[in-house]
Amino acid sequence: MSDNDSTGTPRTDKIPVIDLTKELSEADKISVKTISKDVPLKQVHPITKIGFYLAIIVFVYITAVTGVLLTDYFNNSPQIPSICASDTTGIFISAIDGYERLSEITTNRSLKLFDQLIHKTILPVLTSILGYIFGIRGFEKREE
Repeated sequence: MSDNDSTGTPRTDKIPVIDLTKELSEADKISVKTISKDVPLKQVHPITKIGFYLAIIVFVYITAVTGVLLTDYFNNSPQIPSICASDTTGIFISAIDGYERLSEITTNRSLKLFDQLIHKTILPVLTSILGYIFGIRGFEKREE
């Protein structure tokens, strides 16, 4: 007898039906203690743990400093001048030029702070920590 019916689909009458509504007997239950004894837990090296925690702290610091810098930028950025489009005098042009200069000063200040605080100091530290963590993991896998 074939495992397929007349249409070519697999027959399911030979698959045992499992009733999920009934409770398991005590013989079928496996305790957590038995599983934890059978599966050895891999201990993480303490230096790797410290590196992991340092990476989290540095990432949180980068996020916080970026948030503070964005808040500072939005609080100090100049407001867009509200001059009518029908104004043909030189006041409109000078207001726009002043806005552009103030906006450029604010943007450059925020970018310089970000560059000094994050890009040139903290980001290389985070990269070193992550490189160490992943390098240790690769070294530990080769030892096994």
